[in-house]
Amino acid sequence: MRDREKWNERYAAEDLTIQQPDDIVARAASFITPGRALDVACGTGRNALFLARSGWSVLGVDISEAALYRLHATASLEVLAVDTVQMDLTSSAPFPPNSFDLICDCRYLQRDLFPVMRSALRTRGILVALIAMEEDDPAVKPMNNAYLLRHHELRGFAAGLEVLEYEETKLGPGKRKLAQMIARRPPGDV
Repeated sequence: MRDREKWNERYAAEDLTIQQPDDIVARAASFITPGRALDVACGTGRNALFLARSGWSVLGVDISEAALYRLHATASLEVLAVDTVQMDLTSSAPFPPNSFDLICDCRYLQRDLFPVMRSALRTRGILVALIAMEEDDPAVKPMNNAYLLRHHELRGFAAGLEVLEYEETKLGPGKRKLAQMIARRPPGDV
């Protein structure tokens, strides 16, 4: 309940003038023909909206009703194929197996969700992830390490997937390191 309230407050006040998708999501989408996509912890939907504008049918999932309301309003105004579901991913993640051609997990770390997402990918489906990492730089705002990846940890979550791109990078002074990956479920994977 506290998490939902915290995110509702944040998204109700967020300036939505900057709604550019993450670059890695755009690259990942280019690896596959548009189909059904899942945006995990989608917030106000900058990646979901990009995918829908590119011809994808998108399911956006988040804990915040305020974020999903804003996403739904934008999608409705533009007549985009975006459905939304409010859910606490820590207590339930009912993504049926073989349901999505692309799954987007940007800036959200829940380690036990990776096997669920892998199972939810269709054969040759793409998993794209962009997640913050542990950081030694004192100029970077501290975060709870439970929500931060360790070096090469994201690559480990891709076991059984074909990694198409993987990078750990720092975008500049005072910025947190990010791990980003595009991986594909290979044919014959069960």
